[in-house]
This record gives sequence, structure tokens and C-alpha cells, in this order.
Amino acid sequence: MMAIPGVAVLALIYESSTSLVYRGRDEQNNQPVIIKLIKEDYPTPEELNRYRREYQITASLKLDGVVTVHKLLSVRNSLAMILEDFGGESLRIFIASQKLTILGFLTIAIKVAETLGEIHSKNVIHKDINPGNIVFNPATGQVDINGSDRFNNVANPVSQLYYANDQNKNVAVHNDNLIIDSASNGQPT
Repeated sequence: MMAIPGVAVLALIYESSTSLVYRGRDEQNNQPVIIKLIKEDYPTPEELNRYRREYQITASLKLDGVVTVHKLLSVRNSLAMILEDFGGESLRIFIASQKLTILGFLTIAIKVAETLGEIHSKNVIHKDINPGNIVFNPATGQVDINGSDRFNNVANPVSQLYYANDQNKNVAVHNDNLIIDSASNGQPT
């Protein structure tokens, strides 16, 4: 298991193609935490920038219903995001082992909808709402949206530009709906 200064890593709880997620304990205050790491030993500069952006967007939200991010740490050649651990598990795992009542389903759905409304009011969208990105603690009823790598800040289009080549023209596409043609001096077309 990877050593992270100030954090005791306890158990791997999720692995994707790009990330490793562990439960751990903050050694300074003895509080439980979630540790999200880039999976690659030598991530590209783009991957490191994506993690930094993910951290910045999530940290800026400060909303009930969004997993709280505590800090971003440099670990060897990579980054580790330290998140709140409120004892929940992904809704995907929960519903695989237990059946939700209609009332339970509606309660979770209302909390998710309210949180999404608050996220959207901050000009941020979540591009992948699914049971794997909803964290639920059945003992407390707390529901948080996770999957912060899927948050996208729509208020800052420059940070979201990617470049494409469209019929030998250099264009930048933002959120698949705004095209800025370099021949038009950067004006939306």
C-alpha cells in the first residue's frame, strides 16, 4: 500500500481505470478519510492538471450533499486527494446487497435533485450521475454526490477548451456546443 504523509491508509475500496480509492485515517486528528489517488505511477501533466482542477472545483462548492475535499497532497510523482469519510458507500454497492423501499428511493432521489440544483446554481455540472457516484450512509441517511472528476465548471469556458481540426481549420470546442474559430479572431460562431 502507498505511504501518504500524515494519513494511515487502511483498505482499498474502489479501483477504476484511472484512480485508486482507499479508506484511511488522518493521523493528526484521528478522523476517517477517503484517499483518492491517480492510478498511474507516472501520470502525465494532463492527468495531474485534471486532478488539480477536480480538487479546485470540488473545494469551491462547499455544499451539503457534495463530498467534502480536505486537501490535495503531492505523493511521489503523483497527487492524492483527501476527502471526507462519513461512513457511506456507493449507492451501486448498497442496492446490490439490499432492496430500497419506495420511500427510501424517493428520499435519496430528492436529496440528489436538491444537491444538483445547488451545484448548477454555482455554474457547475456533473456529467455522470449514476449510483456509483452517489454515496449513501443508511445509518444516518446522509447522501453525497461524488465523482468529482465528472464536475465541469461552465462559467469558465477557457478552462474547458479542447482543440480539434475541422476541415483544416483550427477550432476550439467548449462543452460540445460553442465553437470558436481561429479565423474569426476567437469569436463564437
